[in-house]
Parts: sequence; C-alpha cells; structure tokens
Amino acid sequence: MNVTLLSPEGSNLFFPLVILSVISFIFIKRLSFQRPPLPPGPYAWTILGNVFQVRKVLLHVKLASLAKVHGPLMSICLGRRLLVVASSPAAAAEVLKTHDRKLSGQGELFSAKAIESQAELREKKVRELMHFLISKEGETIKIREIVYTAAFNMLSNMLFSMDFEDFEGKGIGEGMREYQTKYIQTAAVPQLSDLFPILGTWDIQGVYSKLMPIFYQICAAWSDILKERRKTNMDVSR
Repeated sequence: MNVTLLSPEGSNLFFPLVILSVISFIFIKRLSFQRPPLPPGPYAWTILGNVFQVRKVLLHVKLASLAKVHGPLMSICLGRRLLVVASSPAAAAEVLKTHDRKLSGQGELFSAKAIESQAELREKKVRELMHFLISKEGETIKIREIVYTAAFNMLSNMLFSMDFEDFEGKGIGEGMREYQTKYIQTAAVPQLSDLFPILGTWDIQGVYSKLMPIFYQICAAWSDILKERRKTNMDVSR
C-alpha cells in the first residue's frame, strides 16, 4: 500500500522528518562554522556565557581578577555578546593603536588635528569658568553643573560657534541637560536585549517606550537651536 506524506497516515512521518532535517542542518552548520582565533578566557556556558561569573561584583574588579588567570588579553561572553578585554596598559595601547578609529568612533571633528586646533577655544572656556567661580566666592555652587556647562559650551562652539547656555542655566540650550540626563539614566538600565539581541525586537522591559518621548524632546530642543543658528546666519549675511 502506497502512503503519501500528505495523507493522514503519512502525516505521522512528515513532521518528524522535518524536525530531523532542521536539527541535522543546524548540527552540520555548527560543525562547519569556524570561530576566528580568540584570546583565552573563562569557560562560558552555552546560553548565559560568563554572566554568573561577573554578577554581584564590580565589573572592573572581576575583570582584573580574571586577567590574573587568563592573561591581559582575554575573551568573555555575556549572554550572546562576545567581548575581548584588554586589561593591561600594553594590551590596551596595542588594541587602540591598531583599531583606534573603529573603537573610539572618532570622526573628523574629534581627530587629533581638530582637537589640537581648538586648544585656544578650550583655554577660553576654562578662563570663563575660573572667572565665574571667582565671582561666586563665598557662595555655595554645584561644581558638577558648572563644569558640565563649560564642557557643553566647548562642544557647542566647535559645532555652532556659539554658547548654548550660561553658568546660570539660561540660554538657547536651556533644558538640554535635563533631557540628556533623563535619557542616559533610562538607557543605562540593564536590559536582557544587551545580552540576547534577539529579544530587542519586543522591548520586554519597556525601556524603548520610555526612551522615545525623551528622544523627541531632545530633537525638539536641537531643532530650536538650529533655527536660531540659521536666523543668526541670515542676519549676518544681510
């Protein structure tokens, strides 16, 4: 008697054959896949990697401890994320020297030549910072916010040749600091998708839905800054 795979009798064979084919394909792919040579590192579990070895401990302290065992250049897995850690000055210098552009993400604006050419601007902003501190002698100030403003204005002058806000928090960039702080604090929350990228599609922890309103606020603030800059340029050209 002939039995087709699509018949009720054959359906009992069809699904096991499909599952067996998929398993065989995955197994063959894993055998044929060759990992690039990696530095030594602690044993990593198949799914979780080395998560349990670094949890509940300051990460830099644990990495320093592992480096004593596995060497100054080692590889660890956090979930499905593979990390190569350079923990000695010599190893870090070699990595940065070879892959500086990829790792630091330095564009033309932050190249060594561009930074050197902006030395006078940085000196000017530091002098303004010192003059403001002198003017507040005997008063209580939040030094972190003052230093942030100075650094913020250094960047704004590199990009737009203008200050975004003064040391009192007033100016065209007013509110930008609050938005950036909220964004960084929200984005810094540990996420499962950091360890398992496949989960990023679903936003399980709701971080993406919290970030987007803040992102739109930042975009709106930048839009106002760009409009003001264009208006200034038009006034100058007349």
